[in-house]
Amino acid sequence: MVDSGIAANLLELDADALRQPAGHLGALLEGFVAMELSRQLTWGLLTRVRPANGNPPGISGTR
Repeated sequence: MVDSGIAANLLELDADALRQPAGHLGALLEGFVAMELSRQLTWGLLTRVRPANGNPPGISGTR
């Protein structure tokens, strides 16, 4: 996947070109949404808060 702004720049697309019915807006928007979802999923996995016992949520650590 690639940044949609960089992709538009490399394709030399401007705002007028993106407004065209047969333009590249749909593909660029789809790529943008996919990148944002993957970024936010990764962020959510990295910032998950652990309980005071240090175990992942749902594991009590007791026997």
